[in-house]
Amino acid sequence: MMERPRAVAMAMAVALLAVLPALAIGCGAPPSGAPEVSWGVDECSRCRMIVTEPRFAAVARGPAGEEARFDDQGCLDGFLEERAEAGRWQAWLHDFETEAWLPAAAAWRVRAPELATPMGSGLVAFGDQGRALEFAAGREAAAAAAIVRGSSPAALADDQLMNEQPTTGQGGLE
Repeated sequence: MMERPRAVAMAMAVALLAVLPALAIGCGAPPSGAPEVSWGVDECSRCRMIVTEPRFAAVARGPAGEEARFDDQGCLDGFLEERAEAGRWQAWLHDFETEAWLPAAAAWRVRAPELATPMGSGLVAFGDQGRALEFAAGREAAAAAAIVRGSSPAALADDQLMNEQPTTGQGGLE
């Protein structure tokens, strides 16, 4: 009769040992790098459109590890402007040409109003200042193009031209 309780206890111990590694993984270091995007599946965290065009995309990770995906850099900017803890979010932008993820603080952002982006912001990012300047100079509305490094949303909204002096903005992007 005593064998049944012992068998139940043994089964519970085996089940606990099977679950412990999964719990340990969940308690590990916070994720690093840009969150993954499932192109054509994930929704923009602001406008709810499906994220389909990598060259205009952005992603962010919040202070508690929450992740956000955006179909347009303007959606990222609006999302951060709506949050009090915006300065604690990390953001990444896709390079317009290479489609590599760039930390937002290091990216050269160009606003080209005539460029058709998913939500009409006209914002694109480059990892290289020279490429950003070349892109902006070649736009139809070159006089209206703004170039800012690691910009805050407000800097681009003001159409500040940064073609001559590289600057670093702080804003809500890390």
